[in-house]
Amino acid sequence: MKKKYLIILISAVSVIALLFGYSKLFDKEKIIPVDAAAFMEFAANEMSGYKLYLQKFEDTKLPENSLVNIISDETIIPAGSEKEFTFSVQAAGLYLLSCEQKGGTDSIYKDKEFAVLIDGELPFEESSNLYFPRKWIESEPGETDINGNELRPVLAEQGEWYKSYAKNRTGYVSSPLCFYLSAGNHTVTLNSGDFDLSFRSLSFEGYQAPKSYKEPESFGDNGGAKPIQIQAEDVAYRSSPSILEQIDRSSAATTPVCSGADVYNTMGGSTWTDRGDSITWEFDVEQPGYYHMDIRALQDYAGGISSYRRLYIDGKTPFDEVRGITVPYSFKWQKVTVMAEDKPAMFYLDKGPHTVTLECTLGEIEDLMEVVNNLLRDLNRAYRRVIMVISTNPDPYRDYALKEKIPEVFDEMGRMSELLNQISGFLYYQNKGSGSQTVLFERLSEQLRDFIKYPEKLQTELNYFQSNISAVGTWISERDSLPLEVDWIEFVPAGTQSGSEIDVGLFSKIKFSASRVISSYISDYNRFTTSGASNNKSVNVWVTTGRDQVQIINQLCNEFTSESGIGVSLKLVEQNAVMMAVVAGTGPDVQIMGMGGSPVNYAVRKAVLGLTDMEGFDDVINDFHPEMLTPFTYMGETYALPETESFPVMFYRKDIFDELDLKVPVVWEDVYDLLPDLQSNNMQFGPYVDMYSLLLYQNGGSYYANEGEYSLLNSKNSIKAFTQWSRLFIDHGLPLTYDFLNRFRTGEVPIAIQDFGMYNSLVVFAPEIRNDWVMTMVPGTVREDGTVDHSINCGGSCAYIFSNCKDEVSSWVFLKWWVSGKTQSSFASQIEIMLGEQARHNVASISAFENQMWNSQQSQVLSEQRKWMKGIPQVPGSYFLSRHLNNAFRKVVYNSADVRETLNEYTAIINKELTSKRKEFGIGEN
Repeated sequence: MKKKYLIILISAVSVIALLFGYSKLFDKEKIIPVDAAAFMEFAANEMSGYKLYLQKFEDTKLPENSLVNIISDETIIPAGSEKEFTFSVQAAGLYLLSCEQKGGTDSIYKDKEFAVLIDGELPFEESSNLYFPRKWIESEPGETDINGNELRPVLAEQGEWYKSYAKNRTGYVSSPLCFYLSAGNHTVTLNSGDFDLSFRSLSFEGYQAPKSYKEPESFGDNGGAKPIQIQAEDVAYRSSPSILEQIDRSSAATTPVCSGADVYNTMGGSTWTDRGDSITWEFDVEQPGYYHMDIRALQDYAGGISSYRRLYIDGKTPFDEVRGITVPYSFKWQKVTVMAEDKPAMFYLDKGPHTVTLECTLGEIEDLMEVVNNLLRDLNRAYRRVIMVISTNPDPYRDYALKEKIPEVFDEMGRMSELLNQISGFLYYQNKGSGSQTVLFERLSEQLRDFIKYPEKLQTELNYFQSNISAVGTWISERDSLPLEVDWIEFVPAGTQSGSEIDVGLFSKIKFSASRVISSYISDYNRFTTSGASNNKSVNVWVTTGRDQVQIINQLCNEFTSESGIGVSLKLVEQNAVMMAVVAGTGPDVQIMGMGGSPVNYAVRKAVLGLTDMEGFDDVINDFHPEMLTPFTYMGETYALPETESFPVMFYRKDIFDELDLKVPVVWEDVYDLLPDLQSNNMQFGPYVDMYSLLLYQNGGSYYANEGEYSLLNSKNSIKAFTQWSRLFIDHGLPLTYDFLNRFRTGEVPIAIQDFGMYNSLVVFAPEIRNDWVMTMVPGTVREDGTVDHSINCGGSCAYIFSNCKDEVSSWVFLKWWVSGKTQSSFASQIEIMLGEQARHNVASISAFENQMWNSQQSQVLSEQRKWMKGIPQVPGSYFLSRHLNNAFRKVVYNSADVRETLNEYTAIINKELTSKRKEFGIGEN
């Protein structure tokens, strides 16, 4: 009996101990909320650049209307040069740098970046990349096509002088930047970037921070004033040509309603996402008085994430509380009332014209984003230091003595873990509870604490650690995009119960839905037709690309039709649909954005027209590198014209190369010398996906002989290139496959050969290393005469005319116009304006390339590398060569087979297929 009671007592004590232990565990993991003031106090030391600079002078005050005029005359600073100005300051304080500028002098769409030095030094990091925002207005109103669809208006920079304040895009600051100037004499130096800098009336204006909101004691009598509604698509001007009108078919309440043909009835959306970008509207006030402001907005682009906008009325922020108007995520349209002190903020508006501006900002998370971005760089640096010791595939049972070898990394981990806790607490406080936003930082903080306590965990959780770091980068990218779609803005008089409703009644919804259903049956949303054609001339064009691109092509085609009188019917189709339609005899006249290997395959089947004898053919091809025509030419006849081009360049992390004092390779011998240094630090060189073609051409080799009669895979030059290719993996241990974006971002692969279009992905995927990497030419092969051969393979999309086209002459006129430098330049510019740098269209036209938005260093590298392009010929049966080339590579690398014997074996197989295809199509029989 006593034994029984003893067992019960022990069990009870054990349960209590367990519960107490678990409760302690819960207490340990519980997030402590951190308000904004406490977070900023803790994170002050984590700031860098402008934020750190500003902290030194945040209490500085200036007399009202302080102004320092530097120059008033019109000045031009040529690209890549600098100009110094001397000026005197009466009162010390923070000043904004302003100037006046105007459009009409060039066709540059990008920000014209420049650096500012005060007394010969950069005041802060961001001052090396400043720009003056520009005003973009409608130069031509949007027209309507033959189907009643509205076309976007044509934009141009305002041609009259207007004031602008210096801003920066690289840092986490959306508002104009301040410079501290002490009393006395100073110099300011402006160093222009890739474009000429033209301005007048350069000056420093004293900065006065917006004051806190004070509610009026009395709103007075507005005398029956009515709400003032501004349609968002009726824009006065925008700071970037990328901010575009949108079409909303989701709501019957959107005005004007769009249920059939395209009507641009909203503004912004996914095109209005970048910090500092703003839209300005004009409106008139008939009855002066107090008004509050409502916005009908949609933010369904990023789940669970708010967008923020800063408000300006007549060019000034009325008070501090509107520096970050919050628009929460919602899958429905919502009315956002501008608030202050939990009440609608009241604005006094005089009678007459006014402007209202909304500017993209990070709002209440601006400082947080600065801290997390700096933290990400530190995490990547810590990860890189760890893999330098243990590699990316460490032995889980080995003692690497990490705390003895890299003690500074563990000290950093302790600091970063505490900072992650503060970030979690701040997000907890903001969101009034734990959630998906806090989990990532909690998890990473706990992992760092575990690494400090148990260093051996780094060996087993390295991939998990890298994954968590990548998740932080994704978190930054998601919150750094600030999309917002606006239907209308309304100023509602004080005393009015409410303004306009954001929804409509049931009957209107039923009518709208019925109209949309009917329209879906009678309208083909994938077909676009131009208006203004004469003489019944028309061309049926199929496009295999995105819908946004087709809308731009349609707008350009309207210009083509008005000039040539030839109508164009565009249709958006899937790539696979083209061949089936051609076989069925229902194909188009012309295809654009076609696959590079298609023209010759169509040509041997008599499905496309030869272009060589067309009028003006020689003039057209002069705008392309001759090798770009190689994949589209067979037996002396060219069957397509190039649109885009792709070729490899070399990307490298200059920060890592500087840190390790490494030399950027110029020839392959430099690569072989570099590899031991990289691999001793557990890093790798990233090979190109088509390394054989690159090495084949650098060794003077070719793919085929006699127009594809037989393969040269077993030729002397091919064997040399194949051996060099395979030995990169056998002898030097290069990775067979790798995730370039992730590994380049973390520094595991700090140098790699990739298609130059990878630039687009890096800009979006890894913004935190934007200034840390460079493009350069691929390593070359030293020739017998001592010169270096940097030959590379190239490819791209193309356009061609089908044999069954109704009007060969009109189709050729259209094709010439489409691939011309003027059209391709306009198309590429508009695509980048609409979709951003990540959608950069890599034109094949040499004259169009010169107008693209590459900076001077990138443009020089690409121009030099292009000179070494070699096209890969397409012949009947060429698919067999690529297939068995890969088989030969696997046999040599995986099974250690002899290179010469393997290539002889597969060459015989390839030649048999080439002969069979030539017989099938009757090639060479006569």
